[in-house]
Amino acid sequence: MPERPGDNPFRFDPLLEGLDEKSMGRPLPKARRATLGERWSRWLDGAPGRRARLRAWSPYAAGLAVMAAAVAGYFAWRPVPKPDFEEDPFDDVLFYALLTEDFNSLSLDERLSLIKDLIGRFKGMDESEIPIVAAFAAGIQGQARKQLEKNASRLGLDLFDRYAIDYDRVSEEDRSAYLERAFVEFSRTMEEMAGEVREISDEQRLAAARKAFTEDIQRLRTRERDTRDVGNAVAFMNDVIAPQTTGPQRARMTKLMRDMSRHFREPR
Repeated sequence: MPERPGDNPFRFDPLLEGLDEKSMGRPLPKARRATLGERWSRWLDGAPGRRARLRAWSPYAAGLAVMAAAVAGYFAWRPVPKPDFEEDPFDDVLFYALLTEDFNSLSLDERLSLIKDLIGRFKGMDESEIPIVAAFAAGIQGQARKQLEKNASRLGLDLFDRYAIDYDRVSEEDRSAYLERAFVEFSRTMEEMAGEVREISDEQRLAAARKAFTEDIQRLRTRERDTRDVGNAVAFMNDVIAPQTTGPQRARMTKLMRDMSRHFREPR
């Protein structure tokens, strides 16, 4: 029988019947990976009685899991006991004062007193405590650093807010004297917190304040202030002050700062 036009007398189909796709250069479809549920089911059925034994122990395992979660939660969220700032190990004292939220729950006076004790211990520490402090400082990163910044800024904000509260109660004729006293006390206290108190008189502090406030307003008027200064101030308000204060607190402190700035800019 003659072949039809287009028929290939040398067809290779029979030769290809025994070849797989890999040998022909085409990738084989990937085998489906068993799901976790399927692998778990195979493991249960892999030994006689395993499924029944596990079913019998399931209530006890669930109870142990709940107990473990409760214990872990207790140690993660329990209040950190306040150490003795003069006698307890230095790293425990540093951790509590600088890196725990529990420190912020103390009263302002107690926090100020404890920080002063801590500064005193810094100044009197012996050589054996220096490596402890160095290792502690080296480990302050990430969330720990944020907590340290929060504790420090919170202390300053609460102290300034105390003066702002008192300022609202001061009569109009006594406000100038109060502003000067508040500035002197606040600046000296913050220097004590930093461990470096300037040995200058109150009059010298006030004179330095007048000079600083006057220079600031002059830079604003002559547009010499870098726009980055304004950006930094806004960022400080948004990132540091706003999250740690209420609306009434910010209003009080803004009023005190505004009146203090005006007072020290007035010509003498």
